[in-house]
Amino acid sequence: MGPSWITEAKRLGVLKVAADLGLQQRGQAIGPCPAGCKRRSSTDRRLPVGVRRDDQGWRCFNCDLSGDVPDLAAWALEGASLRELAHEARERVRAFFSERWGQGEWHSHDMPGERPSPPQPCAQRPYPPREELRALLDVTLPVTDHDVVATWLSRRGFNPHTVTNRRLACALPGDVEVPAWACFGEGYPWTRSGHRCLLPTYDAQGVLRSVRARHVGMEPSSAKALPPTGYAAAGLVLANVEAREMLHTGKAPSSWPEYLPLNLIITEGEPQFLAWACNGDDCTPSMPPVLGIVSGAWTPEIASRVPDRTRVFVATDHDVAGHRYAQDIALTLGRRCCVQRWYPTSTLPLQEALP
Repeated sequence: MGPSWITEAKRLGVLKVAADLGLQQRGQAIGPCPAGCKRRSSTDRRLPVGVRRDDQGWRCFNCDLSGDVPDLAAWALEGASLRELAHEARERVRAFFSERWGQGEWHSHDMPGERPSPPQPCAQRPYPPREELRALLDVTLPVTDHDVVATWLSRRGFNPHTVTNRRLACALPGDVEVPAWACFGEGYPWTRSGHRCLLPTYDAQGVLRSVRARHVGMEPSSAKALPPTGYAAAGLVLANVEAREMLHTGKAPSSWPEYLPLNLIITEGEPQFLAWACNGDDCTPSMPPVLGIVSGAWTPEIASRVPDRTRVFVATDHDVAGHRYAQDIALTLGRRCCVQRWYPTSTLPLQEALP
């Protein structure tokens, strides 16, 4: 007896099945969501559905619908998960996968064991080559020296001098060569696509590993922020100087007052990270560590670097995905830390996290 049709369907992978269903695909994201969502939120126009790195699962960041490979087809074709479908509807989903093989109909009780395996998706490499990353950062400018990036920051309430002094971001000139992975779509380099604001990202040890490229061009873009093409963003976070020290040592940063419990801010996305990391002014005696996460960035390894008894303020977006991030963070930190969900109550809520 060979494997069931469901097992064989999973071998196709989410991205292949999404293409066969006529869904759009950009990197590890697909859309629209089978439930109808066309973007992640009212302010995030990226494709709504994220695909797991192993290509075996998916989840909508807007409505939180999720499933595996057969479920994607079931939702798209029949409007429900596979386990919820009646027999006739399940048969239609099975027939869809049967056509993908061109081998006639499948039967779970009588499946040939020698059917050829479909091509497996290429696993994303974790980080860009260090020498290429360093070469890219070596040609960048302080954001204060790049009019377009400085204007973009200023219009959003971020002081370009603070961003420069706290080493939060840098600017990519338009007249330099960039690595092949610093591109948007089919070989469209960041220098041309308008993704000129680069924010370094760090691993659980506080080591520089990659960047996030934020769109600041005059023309609108379907992708507001990008990781290097072909490289994963999972397990990498945005971090201010204090957060990098905390990740490196597993202790409170040296600038934090010893008599106070450590405050840690965890926020979502580049603008929110900059808002928290630019809080205060240059006379502020010490800043709390600030970590910025994107989808899949938070990991147990990062959680293990947070000192015991830290007061953790989770300031992720107030939507389904943001609440789910907050729950995941709280679970990984367990009872070691005091985890609080941040709900803004005024126009200047950030000061409360300062010592």
